Amino acid sequence: MLGVRPRFVPLYWFAIVALGLLILFKVPALEAQLAAEPAGGGKVIAVDVSNRTMAEAIDRARETLPLFFKALAGPFGDKENFALKVAIKDGTRVEHKWLVNLKNEGGQWSGVVHNQPFAVTTVKRGQRFMIAHNNISDWMYLQDQKIYGGYTVRVLAEMLAPQDANVLKAALANVPE
Repeated sequence: MLGVRPRFVPLYWFAIVALGLLILFKVPALEAQLAAEPAGGGKVIAVDVSNRTMAEAIDRARETLPLFFKALAGPFGDKENFALKVAIKDGTRVEHKWLVNLKNEGGQWSGVVHNQPFAVTTVKRGQRFMIAHNNISDWMYLQDQKIYGGYTVRVLAEMLAPQDANVLKAALANVPE
């Protein structure tokens, strides 16, 4: 069993979560709720399911997933805060949430839901959730105070106010070629 222990977390890591680094794929019945703040604070950023840029970011994250698992396999050194973003479904609603405290038990990965869900009711913050490989939509970890991965984060940064986007972009490492 491989467990990843959290270590010191720089403030911008929490700022990323607080800035709404979850994707709520728009469902017409939910559009009126999108202006509201989710329970526990933070901003929800809604992305239409037809958004090509986000779809390409998810594809790129999936293509580079072996880089994440290679980093996770160690040695850790200065790598920390490993997280996977997964699509969590609740009927017709889909919300992409970051999972932390990742564990691999018998080849099955799981993680703890990092922040309070907004649109789905099938999970809660702090709940351990089994990860289906085909539901992974992004990955990231911190190394040398830079965020590696975070392909959907890069797309969402473009949707933030300029001052927030600049802080976030400064925290992102270059994308591997």
